[in-house]
Amino acid sequence: LPPRDLCCIVWCFAVEGTRHIPLFEAVGERLCVCYKDAQWSDLTDALWAFAASDVAHARLFEVVATRVVEEQGLPAGTPLADVVRTAWAFTAALEDLEMQTTVVKLLLSPAALGAALDALDEPGTMEGLQPS
Repeated sequence: LPPRDLCCIVWCFAVEGTRHIPLFEAVGERLCVCYKDAQWSDLTDALWAFAASDVAHARLFEVVATRVVEEQGLPAGTPLADVVRTAWAFTAALEDLEMQTTVVKLLLSPAALGAALDALDEPGTMEGLQPS
């Protein structure tokens, strides 16, 4: 299965509150192999799913944390909610506290948050947030 499908599967289980540990472990192992091919939006869903389900997969969080450091955060234009969910997932599940601090500082740096907030000012981005 491609990374997008793997991430979607664990996200669906987490949303339903189904903590299927063998499934999460298998998906985590597969994502450790293909995490560089995954889109950040998909990885964000997977990281959130692991953290929200309280299923630790230390190796997955370590390799994805390394990618965050290598790429100096998430790509420009990443929705603010994804930035915050990713940072939360690392605080909830990354065991290496030094790496956790490094990753969260990159994700929630003033520059990263400023860029995410500036993206909200672009035409059309607030329309979906208005009450109907």
